[in-house]
Amino acid sequence: MGFHNDSLGHRMRNALRLDRAVRFVWEAGPGWTIASLALVVVQGALPILTLYLMKLIVDSVTFAIAAPDKTAAFRHVAFFIAAAAGVALLNALIGSIAGLVRQAQSLTVADHMYDILHAKSVAVDLEYYENPKYFDTLNRAQQEGPHRPTQIVNGLMALGRSSISLLAMVGLLLYFHWAVAVILFAAAVPGVLVRIRYSRIMYRWQRERTQRNRKVNYFNWILTGDAHAKEIRLFDLGDLFKDRFRALRKELRGERLYISRKRSVADLLAQASAMIPVFGSFGFIAYRTVQGAITLGDMVMYFQAVQRGLGFLRGVLGGLACNQDVDGGIRDLFYLLQDIPYLGTLAYDPARGKLLPQVMPKVDVFMGKLLLSGVQFSIGLL
Repeated sequence: MGFHNDSLGHRMRNALRLDRAVRFVWEAGPGWTIASLALVVVQGALPILTLYLMKLIVDSVTFAIAAPDKTAAFRHVAFFIAAAAGVALLNALIGSIAGLVRQAQSLTVADHMYDILHAKSVAVDLEYYENPKYFDTLNRAQQEGPHRPTQIVNGLMALGRSSISLLAMVGLLLYFHWAVAVILFAAAVPGVLVRIRYSRIMYRWQRERTQRNRKVNYFNWILTGDAHAKEIRLFDLGDLFKDRFRALRKELRGERLYISRKRSVADLLAQASAMIPVFGSFGFIAYRTVQGAITLGDMVMYFQAVQRGLGFLRGVLGGLACNQDVDGGIRDLFYLLQDIPYLGTLAYDPARGKLLPQVMPKVDVFMGKLLLSGVQFSIGLL
């Protein structure tokens, strides 16, 4: 399998298609989109508040150990624990509401997309279904269309949530020391590069194997459907189609597992390379704590900030890579909705303001035992 790097112009076109997908979801359900954006902002701000409360709890416990009045000191600890529990409860509540909003938005967009796909499938000429290239496009659009736009927007919502949380974590780490923030970015880069590379490879593999997947589905339909049940039994064709189905599935499974194995090895190497800078930053934070520059609560907060910040950064960069991959799937959808011509229909010339005759492709016509080869028709206007 050969894969080629995307050109700059191709990436720009992908970005435009992504913008069109977001706009499409907005048109399908603007109210749900606004609700999702509001929930994203709140969810993105809660992690930094949780970390700060954890710092206050640890510092309060440290102070209470040496305090003469243990009961009064523990009241401060209990107050911060209750506040942290309240934030956790709020986070769970918002998460549940966000899940309901995403579900409602997904169903709304899927229904709207089905309406468009059905209308396009009915309107397109019969010749469309005789063209393998266009039929492959229709097949991919029918499979990807209902969930791809919502998947992109959900990815963007997660991207926004991770971005807000990441900004908070980076600001906190910059307040501690700028080098820790730099280490955070350096640790996330290898894993993101691996994800970008293999997401593109997987998309291209799926695109190149569209016809084989359609053939697999066709064999399965023949074996399991009622349309050909009599012929399968009458002519004893069951073993033939089972063998063909099994051979194609084995080939596709082997290719996909090969890509997955290579990605697993690359992921392992990327994670191993990220451990050194992360644990190096842990050592630096611990050293500053031993020197008395920061409190024990600060150390716990910065430890958590590094870990969560790394996760948020991977989420942001990986989300961009994932959105590129998902956008690749929606290309077929927009190609179907906007770019595929109505084959065999009259063409409209906007400059002349009228319909134009169109010449049909050459075909072979059987008239009884007589074969007329290379017959060509044209559709004219009265």
